[in-house]
Amino acid sequence: MISIVLPIYIRNKDLQDVLLGYFKEALDSIVQQTYQDWQLIIIDDGSVDPLAIETVVNQSYKVLVEELKIKILHNEGNKGLVYSLNRGIESSSGEFIARMDADDISHPKRLEMQYQYMKSHPEIDILGCKISMFSGTDEGKVIQHPDSSLSNWSMFFNCCLVHPSVMIRRHSEKFIKPFKYSNKFNLIEDYASWLKMISKYNITTSNLQSSEPLLRLRKHGESVSIRNIQKQKEQTIRASLYYIRKLVKRLNVAVEEDILQENIMWILQFPSQSLNNDTVALVERSFKFLEVIEVIFQRLEGYDKQLIKESTSERMGEIIALLFSKFTSNPNNSNLWNIWIKRSPTSQIISLLSLTSLQGNPLFNNSNSSSKTICSANSNQYKKNGIRLVCFSKDRGFQLGEYLHSFYDNLEHSDNDGFQVEMNVIYTFSNEIFGNSYNRVIEEFRSLKDINCNFILESSFTTQLKDLVDGNTFKYILFAVDDILYYHKFNLNTYCQVLEKEKECLGFYMKMHSNITYCHTTDENIQIPSELVVHDNGTYQKWDRTKPDCKWDWNYPFDLCSTIYRSSDVDNIIKGIIKYYGIKSGISHPNRLETNGNKTIIQKTCYQHLKYCCSPTIPIMSVITINRVQDVFQNRVYEVDNDQWSLENLNQLLLDNKHLNQQEYHRNSSTFTSVHIGNFYLQIK
Repeated sequence: MISIVLPIYIRNKDLQDVLLGYFKEALDSIVQQTYQDWQLIIIDDGSVDPLAIETVVNQSYKVLVEELKIKILHNEGNKGLVYSLNRGIESSSGEFIARMDADDISHPKRLEMQYQYMKSHPEIDILGCKISMFSGTDEGKVIQHPDSSLSNWSMFFNCCLVHPSVMIRRHSEKFIKPFKYSNKFNLIEDYASWLKMISKYNITTSNLQSSEPLLRLRKHGESVSIRNIQKQKEQTIRASLYYIRKLVKRLNVAVEEDILQENIMWILQFPSQSLNNDTVALVERSFKFLEVIEVIFQRLEGYDKQLIKESTSERMGEIIALLFSKFTSNPNNSNLWNIWIKRSPTSQIISLLSLTSLQGNPLFNNSNSSSKTICSANSNQYKKNGIRLVCFSKDRGFQLGEYLHSFYDNLEHSDNDGFQVEMNVIYTFSNEIFGNSYNRVIEEFRSLKDINCNFILESSFTTQLKDLVDGNTFKYILFAVDDILYYHKFNLNTYCQVLEKEKECLGFYMKMHSNITYCHTTDENIQIPSELVVHDNGTYQKWDRTKPDCKWDWNYPFDLCSTIYRSSDVDNIIKGIIKYYGIKSGISHPNRLETNGNKTIIQKTCYQHLKYCCSPTIPIMSVITINRVQDVFQNRVYEVDNDQWSLENLNQLLLDNKHLNQQEYHRNSSTFTSVHIGNFYLQIK
């Protein structure tokens, strides 16, 4: 069950009707949730007319009050937000605690999506979500804070969990006592509590990466954040500094005495407001402060060291850009530039060079030439006759097993015995049950002597991906995901020979065929390219993806759904991703890798000389899109009975030695008009 804690305080009788109207909208948005196993705890913190609050609730939801699904608590006077929140938590009984403010509006699926994510990610202790701000009828900005890869690190620069959007695990292995808010910094009780939990217990925070906001945050004159904005900033600085000092002491980090100071923290948290003629001399010390935080997260367990380094460089780059645009004559600019450039901040250099105000700065002269040569691959490296496959899997041992079974069942070997096929699986899991299932799959396939299959437990996705790409010596490479199923015989050597022949083709797209007329990802019909040409008596088809009638799947050049590329091209594409988007935002997750690969090719107009694509003419495989495990983008899945295809039930299929029916998929393949399908055929013995 989810316990929703909603404090309310109406201090002004004149504004009561307006604020009660907001409260009613907030209340409605909770009652209308698709997930219904909840209780709502409303805490009236000494409002001017407590009876009016009860009246609003009872007029619409008296039955829910009688059933104790909604409870109203009244404080004796105005006790403050921390007291009210902790009282609400103490009066609740849910496994998870969700926050809600009395003037905000939750998306109907907010609780369902956050609950499902928390259940499938037991390592996450506090989960926020994407929010949109609004005032009256005016829609404001949309805010999406980072996921677990960076949210804890980012927390020391700004509060990257929007308080009324969070869902909190009541108990965790990391903290035995139930969650409770800290009153040490009373105006930023949420931020101070997150910092305390991170520094004391090393909890994991994250934000659900959804396609649309799950909370609408209302801004008005009575908002606490508007009334106390300057005092909140001051407490934010003090709280962040306080808990950084705690971590420095606990981890025994060496630091100069004049670094961990409030005036330095102001530059890191509010640089545009803090940098002036008096404070510009403190920038070098702010860089040292950043490096202290970098060391802290290098020593804490569970963080990607390369990602933390990249993020630290990015933060420095933002300050450099501001400094060089506003204080061009600062005598220390050259020294700061040299400090920063030694960190090899490739993507940030490109961003800075795009600022017209910096184009004439002599410090950039050497950077221009180096950035132009970023995407130069060593084509002599890729001479090995064969293909390296890289498959990504998370929490789906059953689906990975079916992917591997179907791959090796349908793989045809060429007469050319020199062509080698090497399979690599990067896998990760969120709990011991799923981990044991992966061990079962690994044991089965490692026992097969006639295949070359390597299993790599994910520890640092970025590093492991780069190792597989940078250390590759095969001529070709193919990326895949674990929900692919092959059901028709295929020959990888034949497909690679097509790329050898078709010099203007970027890749051979095994997922495509001549029946693809629907894009499931965008839920719309698409047109088969008018200039689609069949070659070699139906062996393959070819089209120009840049033509106007090539939409979505017909123009999705960088793909992780079983597409074959030349290894040298992938090397260049990944370097291009890092060049334009950095490691952190570029390749730290399979979905970022795919999305930014396409942006690099389409938006940055790279590889326009390789505008053609090839594919089989008949269906070879499909992506069985029945569940979602990644948290970067909320891609569409087929809407079915969630319990039937839950990760737990699919995992049980693996334990019961069940398999998908490849023959049934083959028989029905002529009806598949989309790359992504929802068909689920099990073998019946």
